[in-house]
Amino acid sequence: MKIKILIILLVLSLGVNVGTLITVIYHSNKPKIHKQWRQHPLKEKLDLSKEQIGQIENIKTKSRQTTIPLRDTLIMKRKELISLLKRNPSDSIKSDSLIKEIANLQIQMESYVLNDMRDIMKNLTPEQSQKFCECFEEKMHCPKKSMRCCPMK
Repeated sequence: MKIKILIILLVLSLGVNVGTLITVIYHSNKPKIHKQWRQHPLKEKLDLSKEQIGQIENIKTKSRQTTIPLRDTLIMKRKELISLLKRNPSDSIKSDSLIKEIANLQIQMESYVLNDMRDIMKNLTPEQSQKFCECFEEKMHCPKKSMRCCPMK
């Protein structure tokens, strides 16, 4: 009888541990991008409506589909440049070519970001747009901080 109780407790314990492990793995694989705009600091600063939040989330989701592969290519090109520097520091033709590719990728990324901002601003009131621009401008001057550094005047 004691062995049956121990086996039942062992099975229950195993079930709880497996369930916990699955939960932890599931939540650790979720994107960490401000948990979307529902919890983004700008949500409160701009006093966004639920409709605006939904529209902005759609813009950001669409944007990530374009910018994440672009970002990955940019990272790959930078690694390639560092690798070239380690292998053959005097190959200025190849390194110049890589630098131009990186610059073009950065231009594309900036263009996508600017277009996203324009699309977001189309969904904001004039007052919200002004605050949004102030926050973005502040973010440019304090890039190591989060959007929480946005001063609201």
